[in-house]
Amino acid sequence: MLMIYRTQPGSSWFHRTDPLSKFIWICCVSVLCIGSSDFRVQAALLGTVALTGIVCAGLTPALIWRGIRPMLLFAAPYFFLQLLLFPGETEIWRIGRFALTAEALAFGTAVTLRIITLTLSSLLFIFTTEPRDLVIAMSQQARIPYRFAAGIGIALRFLPILQQEAELIRTAQRLRGRGRPADWRAGLLRQQRFALAVLIAAVRKVETLSAAMELKGFGLHPHRTYRRTIRMTWEGRILSAGSLIAAAAWALARFILE
Repeated sequence: MLMIYRTQPGSSWFHRTDPLSKFIWICCVSVLCIGSSDFRVQAALLGTVALTGIVCAGLTPALIWRGIRPMLLFAAPYFFLQLLLFPGETEIWRIGRFALTAEALAFGTAVTLRIITLTLSSLLFIFTTEPRDLVIAMSQQARIPYRFAAGIGIALRFLPILQQEAELIRTAQRLRGRGRPADWRAGLLRQQRFALAVLIAAVRKVETLSAAMELKGFGLHPHRTYRRTIRMTWEGRILSAGSLIAAAAWALARFILE
């Protein structure tokens, strides 16, 4: 079983970059994504992030595809919903009362590409960052309270655990003879049972983790010490500076044009 949502081993340029610099990069990518509704800009951003993952993070296209594929299950219905609800004047195609407009198609495409880009940038961060290093960097460099930083690190560690639980539950259902559903109603019921089982497993994991942290006295003292020190690398300085310059230039261009 391949664990997708966890740190992938490597020595790429992105792997050597400190966690705080990559977090700044994600924030800048998010600003660029949210700041535009043009599908051409969103397509360019998606291509840039995907190229960054391949060249700078050493990820294969197959791994990137496996990472963003689950998000397409949410992005595709949202795309068709925008085609139905977004107003427009340039009619392209009509069936009865439904009219497909160029404005709805452009906006739906832009929003869908935005979702994929934000997902992919987050995956690049997860693939190349150790959660423990993130906690240390946020506490030492960003001066964030260690309890909050530890919560973020636990969330990143929780993703592969939840994926493993979901795979075990799906395997157990198959062993019990729950194969391919007879119709869409049976398939929907099966997915509801699967989602409920995964939710119950997740709640149990959270309760166990919370009890363990309470027993160890986590958060009792306002400050804590660390065995390692993480500093911003030269790769991180380049990435942070380039990201901040790009985001600032985009914001300035929009301010001038508007």
